Order: sequence, then structure tokens, then C-alpha cells
Amino acid sequence: MPSPEQLLRHACVLVHGNDSVSKTALLRALTEGASAGDELVQSRAGERGLQDLIGEAGTPPFFSERRMVVVRHAEELDPGEFPGGAKGLEKTLSELPETGLLVLVESEPGTVQGEGRRSHGAALRRIVKSAGGDVVVVDYDPKRLADELRLRAKEQGKTLSPIAARTLADMVGGNLASGAMELQKLVSFVGEATSIAEEDVLAVTVAEQEYNVFALAESVMNGRTPEAMGQLQRLFAGSRQVKDEVIPRIVPVMLGQLRMARQTRALLDQGEDPMRPSDEARRWLPEKNVSLEPDWKYRRILGIARRNSRERLAEMLDLLTEADARLKGLAAGRDPGETIEYALIEMSRLAAGTAR
Repeated sequence: MPSPEQLLRHACVLVHGNDSVSKTALLRALTEGASAGDELVQSRAGERGLQDLIGEAGTPPFFSERRMVVVRHAEELDPGEFPGGAKGLEKTLSELPETGLLVLVESEPGTVQGEGRRSHGAALRRIVKSAGGDVVVVDYDPKRLADELRLRAKEQGKTLSPIAARTLADMVGGNLASGAMELQKLVSFVGEATSIAEEDVLAVTVAEQEYNVFALAESVMNGRTPEAMGQLQRLFAGSRQVKDEVIPRIVPVMLGQLRMARQTRALLDQGEDPMRPSDEARRWLPEKNVSLEPDWKYRRILGIARRNSRERLAEMLDLLTEADARLKGLAAGRDPGETIEYALIEMSRLAAGTAR
């Protein structure tokens, strides 16, 4: 990645990628390097027109060396709406004076704001490059998050055990920003103690919803019925409408996990490595397959697949599909909470080999 000093040679910079922590640090460095001070203007796409924002960046500064304009959620900007379209935007950006600095910041992939408008982001990157600006990618590999968290803990005078680091990385869904925030809480929680253990992580960390559902599925499909029921009740805690919680948060995730587990079991039965399937296996695998899953999901799916046969996984899928139909009113059923509880108990009994 170019240094802030190198980026400051340009009048327009676009930043994208999944590392929100590094984005924040980069913006801070650019602001300080540009000596923007009172000349810093921040906005988000949609609040003001792009033409207006570019005009702001082109206005000579009054109090500082450069006028800096930061536009967040830049992937929502449609170059086609700019006067003259993409070519008009490229020409305007190329004419920005040296005293101006326009910084376009895309949101992280997977966010609600970012999805559905990625094509705008890709087009904007091409335009910025063609206009003589710079495009910066700030990405990190979620598989390295546990190591990154251990390093950050060490910088704060704490030792984060490998198992604690892996658990924390899993609980935040591989998100660096969330992991860094939860680590700060853990450092305060342990106080004068020099080490952070897994029990500390479990006691303090606020887990992502998807992690909690995956943990529930893991308990069910490994036959740990009491544990699964406890997790289910925790997911329901504080919910006024159980049906509204069950359908969008639990059933779709578990259905997807079951399908991935069956796919993984099929690969294992054929002597394949699910994370690196052969070209022959890829011909029958769907586009969304287990080899593309993040590490924390893959490890759980692999454990479930190794424990259960394809036939048993198919029976579990039938139970959950039937419960889903009842919850959606396609079949006569019990109370929503009882419906999902019954399905999960039966699935857990199948996994444990104690089905009636």
C-alpha cells in the first residue's frame, strides 16, 4: 500500500477493502499530512451531490495548506448521474487543483450499505485511476485475525492464548474492527492480570448473531441436546415475537449449514479435500460451495460432516425443512417456539443416535 506521503501527491484518492481499522488510520494520516485542520469536509454519498463535493475540494483553502473532502460509502455514487457521465467525471477529477484533496471511501464488502451497488464502486475506481488519482486497497485475510489479535494484545501488555484468540476471532465473525473493539473490553476486564484466557473471552465478548446460530447448529448436529436447548433459549431471550426471531435468524442459517455439511460429507466420501476440491469435483459443486466459506465457518461445517453420514444429514434437513414450512404457515403446526424446539431436539437425537 502506498504511504500517506505518496498518496498526498494526488488530488483524488479512492480507498476500498474490508479492513475498516486500517481505513480509519489511513484517513487520520492523510488529514494530518495534508494539514487540513479547519479545511476538512466530511460527507456521505447521497447527502450532497458529487459535483458539489468536487467543487468543494477545488475551492482554494483559507486557513490550511489543502482543502480535504472525505466522501464515505462512495460505492453508492453513480458516475452515470454526473454531468457528462463517466467521461465528464474523469475530466473534472483530473482538473482538481493541487490545493484540493478528494478522498472517496467505499464501505466494507458485506455491509448493508455496500451490497447491490458494487458496480458503481468498480466504475468509480477505473475513473479515479484514469483521472490520475490513486486507488488504495486495504484488505486483510480473516484467517489471520487470531494472530493479529494476539499481536495487538501483546502491544497492550497482555498475552492472549491461541485458543482464546481463535474463539474471539470466531465470535466476531472474522471482523477486524469488532475484534479490536472486543479486545479493548477484554484488556479492561482482566485488569492487572497479564493473560487473557478463553473463559474471559466467553464471559465478555458480544458474539455476532451468526456465530450464535452456528454454535447452536453445532450443538444440535453433534448430538448435545441440553446444550442446544440452552443456546436456543438465549437466542430467544428478550424477543417479543419468537416467530420473527426464528425464521430470519435461525432457520435460514441452519439450512445453509446443513446443505454445506452434506456437500462436505460428499467430498470426504470421495476422498476430496473440501477446502481444495479437485477440478473434477468443482464441475458438480454449486457456485457457492464450502471451499469459499471463511475459516471459522468451515471448521464447524467440517466437524459436523465428519460426525454425520449423508443419510443422517438428509434426515436432519427434512426435519428442519418441515419445521420451516410450519413456521411459514404452509402446514398446520404448533406454537413457533415449540415447532423449532421439537425439530432441533429430533435432529439432535439423530446426531446422537438416540432418535425415536
